[in-house]
This record gives sequence, structure tokens and C-alpha cells, in this order.
Amino acid sequence: MRAVSSSISLCILLILGANGAYAHSRSSESVQNLHSFCDKPQCGDPFAPVSLDGTGDLFGVAEDDDHGLIYELVPQPGQKQWKYKTLHMFCQQNGCPDGGNVVQNRLVVDVNGNLFGTTRDGGTENDGTIYELSPDQHRKWTYTVIYSFCSEKHCRDGITPIGNLSYAGQQQGNLYDGVSPLYGTTSTGGRYDSGAAYAISPQSGGGWQQSVIYSFCVQNLKGCPDGSAPAAGMTMDVSGNLYGLTASGGTANNGTAFKLAVPTTVRTSVPWIETVLHSFCTLAFCADGVFTFAEPVLDGGGNFYGVTYEGGTGANCPDPPDCGLLYEIAADGTFNILHEFCSDAGCADGTQAEDMGGMRIDGSGNVYGTAAASTKGGGGLIFEYNSTNGYQVLYSFCARAKCLDGSIPSAGPTLDSSQHLFGTTSYGGKFQMGIAYELSP
Repeated sequence: MRAVSSSISLCILLILGANGAYAHSRSSESVQNLHSFCDKPQCGDPFAPVSLDGTGDLFGVAEDDDHGLIYELVPQPGQKQWKYKTLHMFCQQNGCPDGGNVVQNRLVVDVNGNLFGTTRDGGTENDGTIYELSPDQHRKWTYTVIYSFCSEKHCRDGITPIGNLSYAGQQQGNLYDGVSPLYGTTSTGGRYDSGAAYAISPQSGGGWQQSVIYSFCVQNLKGCPDGSAPAAGMTMDVSGNLYGLTASGGTANNGTAFKLAVPTTVRTSVPWIETVLHSFCTLAFCADGVFTFAEPVLDGGGNFYGVTYEGGTGANCPDPPDCGLLYEIAADGTFNILHEFCSDAGCADGTQAEDMGGMRIDGSGNVYGTAAASTKGGGGLIFEYNSTNGYQVLYSFCARAKCLDGSIPSAGPTLDSSQHLFGTTSYGGKFQMGIAYELSP
């Protein structure tokens, strides 16, 4: 089935002024260092976001000896530091049958406290895995590989999973129900070896079934206009449609934003219907952005928000167009630039927003994300965007001596019901190996 491309009107909104059109840090915001990571065994180096369970514990993945680990942080009454536990160390056997090289993604937590995630390699064919980590009543954890990629001929089921797993209700802040499908992407493999979107579903008799719902580069002899090499996980709307990003393909071969619509038939062999929402770097000097690594977020009106690592024309970008931007693809298909990073003198508004694991959005339409670099404090920042106040810097990292409050937030934040933001930084903290933080309103 051929991919369908939408005709997108580019309506570039430059919300910049002579002095930088955004609000600076709100003085009431403060970051609490919950845990300082280190370079010792089972200590880890965090490059991924955290997830919250139903009791307020935090879970995440961190790099350790090139393979990684899964950890838990438990709040301690009356104490600022949270208790750290290593739940699983990857690749403890030759060949990494349990998976190796953790993906920089946000773990999925279900209603029973089980965790789900992916690894880039390891497994039966060393092409990546999907795993489940389950606690018993004594909080003893059992690790299970529920799928190994490249299990099908010619790896049509995908190779190298990337980005977050998604599910129905995730966008609304619900825990995974444990019975509906999980959805994800692989950067390669699939029918055309250009990546795939897949579903994996628990079976009533036990086990899981994986199926490819779309293989990218359908028109592989014409430059992959539907996109290729997915760059992030996907986000599901209330109607069950999925939205995501690719790193290449599209009109300028610099990636796409896409939508996968639920097919009208229930047969798993029928692919979902893809629509290209935007092809990046179609404007001169990539003024509409390039290099998209962050899972998009959607508001209640069907508007799509994301960041790019490069592109844009930030007024004070030291090496334009390398500073990136925050964008919106409106429900009517209009592409809007909401903020160009490094618009302020000294890039105090941030630059190079990677946001591994993606941004977050609350019920009021406030979008939260991170930028890995900035000159105010020097260690990156957390930002908020809404249609009323525009772009605001909530916190600039490395504001304390020796960056004890963290530095370089490579991963997007996690939002709880009280508007507290939780996340990690890649550097800073007591051992200069990153921290887990809480930003309180």
C-alpha cells in the first residue's frame, strides 16, 4: 500500500523580539537532587527519562559497562535523598540473551507495577529485545524477554528498537492496562530494511505476539517519501492513531513527522495507513528544523508538538542553523515554529534540545521539555510552553557550586498529578555522573 502524503502549508511563526520573546525562570521553581549517579558497578550513568508508578516510586534505565541497568528510586520520609536500588543488570551472560545496550527510553509501568522496555541489541539474534520486569509480593523482581527482534525471515519484524513504547491512555497520564497492545519502532529492518512500526500484544494463553503495522520506505526506489529510519517512539491519540518521527526520507531526505491511522479491517496482515505530516529541512538552511530525536506530544485538539536538535535561525545562535527549535504541527496541517533556541543573547533560552524520551504535556496544554545546553548556568534547562505565555525557562541547571543540581538534561521530564517534574541529567551531581531531580512548582 502506498503511503499518503498530505499537502502541508508552512506558516512560520517567529515569536522573537529584540530582547528575546520568552519569560525567564520563575523564582519559585527549585530543583531537588534526589540521587547522584556514579561510575561504580551498579551505579549507572543516566541518559534516559524516568517513569512513575502508582505509589510514587521512580524507575529508569542507565548505562553501565556499555550494556546498562534498570533502577528504582524510592522516596524516604523526611529525607531529601531517595533510596536507590538496582533491579536488573543487562548482559550478564555471553551473547546477551537478556538484551544489551539499553535504549534511552522511558520505561512503561502497568497497573500491577510491571515494567516494560527495549534494548538495542542482544536477544536471540542480537538485534534487540522487548522485556518485562515483574515484582512479586516481596518486591523480588523477575526479568523476562518477551520478544527478540529479527525472529522473522529477512528481519521483516524489525531490527534495533528505538524510542519509547506507547499504549492507549499514555498521553493522558494513565498507567498501562497490561492487556492492550504496546507500540514501538525499529530503526532498521522491516520489509524494506528502512525501519518499522510494530505492535506487541499479550495473549490470553500466555506469551506475546508481535506484528509489524507499517514498514517504512514503501517507495524505496523513489527516495522514501514516506520516511525511513524512525528516530523516536510514537504517541497515540484518543482515537488510537499513532504519531512519530523518522530521521531520513521525506521531501528533503532529512526526516519526516508522520501519522499512522488505524486500518478499517481487524486483520493483522493489513498495514496501517501512513500520512506524512511534514518533511523537515524543506526551507533554506533548514529553517523548519532538522534532526528529530524526541517523541512528539499531542494536545486535546490534535495539535502535535516536538523539538529539533538543529535547524532554525535563532538570532544569537553561534553556528546557525545548529541550535534547533520548538515546533507545532496544528490539527489542520499547518507547521508553526513556536520558539527558536538561542534567540536570547548567550543562548540563555537553551540550545540543542535532544529530549531523549520526549516531552510531556498536561491537561491544560502546557508542554514541558529540556534543552541540553545553555549559557545561563551552562548546564541546560527545563522549559515550558503554552499558547498564552509562550516559551518560558523554568530552571537553568548548574546553578549551584560544582553543578550539584545537575548539568546537561539529555532526557525529557516526567510529570506527576501535582505538576512536579521528575527527570535526569547526564552530568553534575556529587560524582559528576548525573542526577535524578524533582522540580517543584
